[in-house]
Amino acid sequence: MSNKKFKVLDKEVHSNPDLKAKIEEFQNKQMELQTMQMMGQELDEAKLKEAQELFQSMNDDPKASAYFQSEMRLNK
Repeated sequence: MSNKKFKVLDKEVHSNPDLKAKIEEFQNKQMELQTMQMMGQELDEAKLKEAQELFQSMNDDPKASAYFQSEMRLNK
């Protein structure tokens, strides 16, 4: 998937406030867990479960899933 495709998906995400908020919540949760890991803190079971539920929610949404897949391809 090209940079152009990602830009189209990014525009779609940003034009949908609910989807944008959902993606930002997921990204923030990911960042929080990564930060905890880097600082050597033990990951709380509740936070892990919440992150897994958010991840599943992202995978269940076709636009969110396409957005993350495109983003991952660009970051390779």
